[in-house]
Amino acid sequence: LGIEPRESWTVVRRHRKWLVAYGLASTIYRWILVAGILFVIYRTLEPYQLQSIAQVFGIFVLGGMLVAPLWQMVRMVAEPHAGRRGRGWRAASVGIAIVGGVVLLGMLPVSRHVTAPVLIEPADATRVPVTVPGRLAQTASIGQTVAEGDVIARLTNAELERELAELRGERDIQGLYVEQLHKLQVVERGSANGGAGSQLVTAQEALAATERRLDQRLQEYARLTLTAQRPGIVMPDRPRRPLRSKDQLSTWSGTPLDPGNLGSHLDTDTIVCLIGDPSNLKGIAFVHQSDIERIAIGQSVQILVDALQNQIIIGTVKELAQVEVIEVPPELLAKQLLPSDMPTNSTAYYAINIGLR
Repeated sequence: LGIEPRESWTVVRRHRKWLVAYGLASTIYRWILVAGILFVIYRTLEPYQLQSIAQVFGIFVLGGMLVAPLWQMVRMVAEPHAGRRGRGWRAASVGIAIVGGVVLLGMLPVSRHVTAPVLIEPADATRVPVTVPGRLAQTASIGQTVAEGDVIARLTNAELERELAELRGERDIQGLYVEQLHKLQVVERGSANGGAGSQLVTAQEALAATERRLDQRLQEYARLTLTAQRPGIVMPDRPRRPLRSKDQLSTWSGTPLDPGNLGSHLDTDTIVCLIGDPSNLKGIAFVHQSDIERIAIGQSVQILVDALQNQIIIGTVKELAQVEVIEVPPELLAKQLLPSDMPTNSTAYYAINIGLR
């Protein structure tokens, strides 16, 4: 470009302060930019439990950024052209800078918190389970106030009703047969024939067995009517995701209290609803197996709820789970707060009960 090469460039004295300010500003901007990029990478890998990759990457990047200025400081101190006095001042300046950097690094807060998805649900709520399978015919509504003994849901079971009808018919027939044998035994008392007596014992045993079976089925039929075991408010349980596959028909989804699920078949142990106080809540955190050792009872917890923007709920760790989580909350999977392949992979999560203040 027509510019003669020069061994060194001199800067006018009045422009030096602007050059120094520019150098400091560019250095600060570079560090802020790199820190932002590393933060984004860390947050991106965090849901997949790959934070270690981001940490190793950050160590290499930050190490590379520190090598060059440290090497320049070493060269500046050891520069042979500077006198002893100049080298002494430079060594002192470099020492002060290093000590100041170490102090600043020591003052930086080291994050030792554990981040985990949290599910908030009613505390001390009573679950209303299905004990006899059947089709849902009637349910209470969400938010309804119930007393102990009130009907929560009614189910129907056609097979059980058919079996009850057969047992009632069998009992009636056997009862008539026993009655006839009683009459026949009275007639045969004056004769030598005692056949009716032996048949009567057998018939009575058969009638008693049928009545026991009938009583058992009647108890099962009574359990098709689900009642409240305590007073409180009717609340929905965790929603259920629809199960669809090539080999199975689609089943009900959501909660049994949804109007669209009337007539659906409910299997045994299906939770119809919860009964309790909706103002008494607790949190359940699902902690990765690598972080469970850092959790202790009594630790303070901060919960950021999606529905409450910029509002933090404070809680305390109340109980640590001793076994792995088997049932995965579908709402956490839907929001990608847990890995989508969690039910099938070998990664373990533990449930932590959190009491809310």
